[in-house]
Amino acid sequence: MSFSNTSTGDAPADPYTKANADTKVDGPQKIKDFTDFITTSKYGMLTTRQAGSSRLVSRSMALAGTESNGIDLVFQINTESGKTDDIASDPDVNVSFLDPKGSWASVAGRATVVTDRAEVQKYYSPILKAWLGDLGDGVHDGSENDPRIGLIKLHAETITHNVAEYGALKTAAKVTAAAVKGKPAEVNSLRYVSEDELKAWRSLLPFCSESSNARLKETLGYHGVDAESQEPAKQAHGAAKHDHVDDNALIRRAWIKATR
Repeated sequence: MSFSNTSTGDAPADPYTKANADTKVDGPQKIKDFTDFITTSKYGMLTTRQAGSSRLVSRSMALAGTESNGIDLVFQINTESGKTDDIASDPDVNVSFLDPKGSWASVAGRATVVTDRAEVQKYYSPILKAWLGDLGDGVHDGSENDPRIGLIKLHAETITHNVAEYGALKTAAKVTAAAVKGKPAEVNSLRYVSEDELKAWRSLLPFCSESSNARLKETLGYHGVDAESQEPAKQAHGAAKHDHVDDNALIRRAWIKATR
């Protein structure tokens, strides 16, 4: 079911989105920029559907880490808080991030509460004691073995990332000029990472390790040629082929292959 309050004929009803949609950035770059942004932002708003009432509720969460090479999010939690009940009732959640420039990101996905101690210890920080306290019973002490400490792992299904292209003054000037002309302001790079793109990214994870370069070359059938152009690579002193290729170029070629 969709909602519409009017008809604009052949003209786009949402010209801002059309003007700012960035379709030129490839998948690996979109994901890198997204990961850099949320890591820098650090704090996001986790929205869940409240158990019992189905109301949407949000709370600030500190990003503890990422998995799947940057697309899946990890947060530390007190397992006895209400958010774990919410996720048990409905695991579909959203996390959003915002910075002072107006850049933002929205991640929709499915959340899982993790209590495995090895996983908890991997992300543990002593600062958690400030939130959990030491109850003095020798068990609930805020340490990495405190059973109240768990994780929320968010498996991303879609990502929207809006990159503010300019500073506040230039953005204001462009918005004002656009308003005078009656045209949408082109001030952002609006990017969407689809479920299919995230699936393709996950298919590359076996190559994102110390041996990634060699494994990617083998998968791509690389034998001493440039992974981007498939042209023989030239050395500075002669035409001999060499076998060094930039990891980013290999990842991009593998991405193209995975999304065909």
